[in-house]
Amino acid sequence: MTETHPDPVLSPRRGLWRRVVGWAVAGVVGLLLALAGAGGAFLETQAGRDWLKATVEAALADPQGVRLTVGSVEGSVFSSLTVHDLRLADPQGVWLAAEQVRLSWSPSALGRGLLRVEALTARDLTFERLPILPPDPTPSDDEGFFKLRWLTRVRVGALDVRDLTLGEALVGQRTQLRITGDSRPGPDERLHVRLDLARTDAIPGSLSLEAALGPSPAPLRLHLAAAEPAGGVVARLLNLPGLPPLDLRVDGEGPLTGWEGFIKADAGALVQASGRMTAAVDSEGTGRLSLGLGVLPGPAAPALWQAAVGERLEVVLGAERDSQGRVTLTPSAVTGAGWQAHLEGWLEDDRFAAKLGLEATSPPLVAALLPGASLAALHLRAEAEGRLSQPKGEVTLSTGAIRVTEGVGAEAWALRVTATPADAHRLVLALEATPTGLVLPGQGRMLGAAPVLQARGLWDPQTHVLTLTQAVLTGDATTLEANLTVFPQTGRLAEGRLVLDLPDLARLDGGLTGQARLTVEPRDLSGRAGTVEVRLEGYHLGGGAGAGAGSGPDGTSAP
Repeated sequence: MTETHPDPVLSPRRGLWRRVVGWAVAGVVGLLLALAGAGGAFLETQAGRDWLKATVEAALADPQGVRLTVGSVEGSVFSSLTVHDLRLADPQGVWLAAEQVRLSWSPSALGRGLLRVEALTARDLTFERLPILPPDPTPSDDEGFFKLRWLTRVRVGALDVRDLTLGEALVGQRTQLRITGDSRPGPDERLHVRLDLARTDAIPGSLSLEAALGPSPAPLRLHLAAAEPAGGVVARLLNLPGLPPLDLRVDGEGPLTGWEGFIKADAGALVQASGRMTAAVDSEGTGRLSLGLGVLPGPAAPALWQAAVGERLEVVLGAERDSQGRVTLTPSAVTGAGWQAHLEGWLEDDRFAAKLGLEATSPPLVAALLPGASLAALHLRAEAEGRLSQPKGEVTLSTGAIRVTEGVGAEAWALRVTATPADAHRLVLALEATPTGLVLPGQGRMLGAAPVLQARGLWDPQTHVLTLTQAVLTGDATTLEANLTVFPQTGRLAEGRLVLDLPDLARLDGGLTGQARLTVEPRDLSGRAGTVEVRLEGYHLGGGAGAGAGSGPDGTSAP
């Protein structure tokens, strides 16, 4: 088989959002490093500001192709600094641009490990899309040079982002926003934080956040409200059927050692949800979180949703974090119509373990998917563990009686799938499936009541290529072998080979005798185009002399 190569795939790197935030904060870090390495008087001159601009651009140059350019820098680097014409680009072009960014800050808190920003304003900020970068050649086992927890050392007094434009490639429709916010100490010794986001284009939409937090045991007060009309950004991002209007409310108050809040979400006639959240966190960051949520499908919910949820979907999730940083799922479950899923697991640094159990008894979803079908019972177990970059796992599935249509079904099914790391990026997949009491019409009877399917392949999640190195389906009177390279994202089937052995043609309807082998070799089937080579050997026609080694169509083209 000729070696095939996948189509070039440009995908966002793992941890991309962390990198985007990192680039933003690293600009400030680069500024402070530059201040530490240069004379203050020199930096107050135009030559000093030009040197600072070039130093920060060079410091933030990324070997994967992300680059920062700055038009000019004005003002005092020790109090109020203005940056003009800021651009972030990847090999495909500019993806983030700002005409003006102004930073007013005070170095007085640096000795306490804090970066105190008095005011941050931006004008004509455009975020077109996420950067497009080649896959990261090394596993992302940590946060790199930028740690998200550093953000807790930043204090921003006032925020004003005017004329923020989000590109269609980012949020599904071109959107214009204004973001304002502030944080200030109140008379109650609590820190009060406010953030408001409002659309400034033709479509209304808003989000407001208010929070107040004081020293222990002062309570945390939280209020979040978000709303958008039908056809809004969030509905598009979530791909909600009908793009309904959305309304979200979260309110809570209490000490961090025993905080309680309530959530309510309304998507019009599509779905509604409400529930309760609790938190208990100590000064060391250890503690627990929990969420209980009830989801009610509305009259506009798709039939499959209604069949899966029933009258109400119940969600119970919980997590704990210990002093060593390990996060553990507490008993968590999701319950729908005729089924329940249980979750458990833990995460610590780059290692994890997770288990999923699913039990179903005559779930209505089966009949909704396949009218007339039924499933007596289903038991699924999925386990995964290892490093986040190189997981290994196993899935086992067993069922009771299955009826697909009249005359098609099985008394039971058993399925087992395993995944183990092949190298830094690829996984070795293995599958075995065995039905019991299989009933098929027509020529399907050649498989018998208990055929066995065994398959082994290689999956590359970065290039989205599945290489089926070996697959064998063995039945009573037939064997099918296959090896193929598949590109699931594009539907492309590369060169491969399928061989069907029929050792006893008498088992077929039509009066044939003898034996036959059918070989099919597809070549680069992309969409509806490509070439298929078919060979039929060793067939005999009933009642005739037959041919010892006849051949069928050779080199025919598929439409």
